[in-house]
Amino acid sequence: MSTTTTRWNLVVSKDLDKSLRQFLASEGRSKKGELSRFVEEAVNKHIFDTALMAARERNKDVDPTNWMR
Repeated sequence: MSTTTTRWNLVVSKDLDKSLRQFLASEGRSKKGELSRFVEEAVNKHIFDTALMAARERNKDVDPTNWMR
């Protein structure tokens, strides 16, 4: 996690809030800051997954035997 931070204000349903907090507690992640860490991890994963899907789509017609040439 970066040392420079910014504050986000998010609005989620009460059910999602309760479910996430219960999930974090079940994982032993009930300390202060765990909700922020979870959101940061989830956003980073989503960005990575989206970029990976885009790269796969762009390269779907590339012959894998030519990758190392």
